[in-house]
Amino acid sequence: MEQRSTTIVIRGFWVWLIALVTLMSCDSNSDPPSLVCTNDPIPGPLVPMEVGNYWDYDILDHKGEVTDSARFEILEEIFLDELGGANRQFVANWHDIGSPAQETREIWTDENDGTHFSGFIMGVDTAAADFLRFGYPATPGDVFVGYDYTRDSETGILVKTDTSEYTLVAVDEIIQTPAGRFSTYVYKVLRDPPGGVLWGTWLYLHYAPGFGLVARVVWPGRAERQGEIELQFLLRDYCLKLLQ
Repeated sequence: MEQRSTTIVIRGFWVWLIALVTLMSCDSNSDPPSLVCTNDPIPGPLVPMEVGNYWDYDILDHKGEVTDSARFEILEEIFLDELGGANRQFVANWHDIGSPAQETREIWTDENDGTHFSGFIMGVDTAAADFLRFGYPATPGDVFVGYDYTRDSETGILVKTDTSEYTLVAVDEIIQTPAGRFSTYVYKVLRDPPGGVLWGTWLYLHYAPGFGLVARVVWPGRAERQGEIELQFLLRDYCLKLLQ
């Protein structure tokens, strides 16, 4: 009787030990949560911001023919003391697909009132210049002021130059791109050439909430959206990171 009892105890011990080893093996082999690409909209922001997000665009000329391509990509997350606040700040960059990021990079922040242009990095210089570029949610007719910067040739300091007004003209305009059909917020800004002449181009920026920028359309002259489109950036592919 005693021998049988001992055998049962030993056998039970080995069953417990095997189960424990199996459980530990499963835990060690399980992958930690990671960010994966998705084509689904990200609820909440106008522009989803996460390191690794990118948007690829076909560039079309005035004939509607694809002549080039470009990528807008979020490269890293940073924190600038000048900006403060609890919102995350991201470094992003436009560049040719397959080419490295350019030297000049932009800093963007998504906040409760919309997407902020928060500054830029040019070489070793970082300039914090936070302002609301694209209000969201917003009402057609709302105007958001932006600024352009340049480097002073004598001092090398980055200084504010021109002021641009981004006006929201629609909140549900449909646009078709190679990546799909989107309902968009549309912001317009007049781009004048140097010299203050009385002609320029209208830039229309189509943002799909939860997806980001899906189209940039350049129209000639001061007459809004009249004549022949000069240039288009149309979304072809994109990656929005989600925790999985």
